[in-house]
Amino acid sequence: MSADNPGNPAAETVVTGTKTEAEAKLELELKTERESHASTKEERKQREIRICELEDELRRLKNLPAAPVATPAKRSMMEKFLSGESED
Repeated sequence: MSADNPGNPAAETVVTGTKTEAEAKLELELKTERESHASTKEERKQREIRICELEDELRRLKNLPAAPVATPAKRSMMEKFLSGESED
């Protein structure tokens, strides 16, 4: 994405392959929220809360645990015997 053309977050994701679409969308929303201006004390407070929520959500998306690797099921002694495997 260039500075003068924000474009579509999904398009950038496809091109670069470095982020998920959700991450790109959140980053764009966070940038927009940071650039907005609040005139009253309550608006400023709500803006800061929203920025914190967006940052938390972005951090959660970036730190998702990897999918667990499936381990092969152990075979019983009878299955090993019938298939002709040695007992090792």
